[in-house]
Amino acid sequence: MKIKAMDLRDAVADGVSKVVSNVVLLEDERRSPPHPEYLTTATVGFFVREHFEMKGVNLVIRFEVQTGTLWREGEIRAFLSRQAGRVRQNVLNLRSRIRNLAERGKRGWRKRLAQANRDLRDADRVGNIDIAIYRQGPIPHPFAIVENKGVLRFTDAGAIYVGSRAELDKDIRRNAHYVLKHSEVGGVQFAAFTFYLEDKASVTDQDAVEYNARIHSYFVDHLKRLALDARITTNVLIRSWDSELALDDADACRLDAKGELDHWHIAFGVISLYVTGVDIDE
Repeated sequence: MKIKAMDLRDAVADGVSKVVSNVVLLEDERRSPPHPEYLTTATVGFFVREHFEMKGVNLVIRFEVQTGTLWREGEIRAFLSRQAGRVRQNVLNLRSRIRNLAERGKRGWRKRLAQANRDLRDADRVGNIDIAIYRQGPIPHPFAIVENKGVLRFTDAGAIYVGSRAELDKDIRRNAHYVLKHSEVGGVQFAAFTFYLEDKASVTDQDAVEYNARIHSYFVDHLKRLALDARITTNVLIRSWDSELALDDADACRLDAKGELDHWHIAFGVISLYVTGVDIDE
């Protein structure tokens, strides 16, 4: 079964929504987005796996995976794919055949890996990935990554604060480069960023709808200004946490135990980057 980009995006978003539900249940508060970050990382990972398991797709989820490890795993998958015809001729000798093929292609494999590592350094994309998603099999291979950015705060003028914007732009650019280079060897072809939004003004349903629309437009325009490689498709999803505590009008505002306004609206987003015209996995 092929995994579609938007299905994967929606699974990630549903996982973030579950994080908010869990935190609200535990803390009995709705005024601020969830933290610490590891709650999002673990919950999204579990939710994505369960989402696709119900569709008959078995995934492997790994946390805090080094980028160098992902490169090597992508190269191994590409090598095995090129030799698949020969391997099928003798399934019983699969292991020895792979060792022999790997030995003959070792020099070229190492050369490509060295170039990939140079690309990584050039793109400033060395470190750990929060969530790496693999297709289950004899040799699991990575096809998607997810990073959690925490809370993104906006100025009164409706723009992300300069420091946060610079960091986000850097991550978007380097992950776009990372996905492009990875797709060339059959590895990661999808990257997602999750984030929370601290909306202190919205109270009614309509307030929330208008707020989400403004934030969505901001990110769509901002991604255009970044002028990423034309081979990269971007998608922005902004959602509100589905709460039964949504208010119909401002006069119905709840007060918490401290007498402070207890807003119901918690918003979050997912920015997706993937290679145009290439199946995420098959």
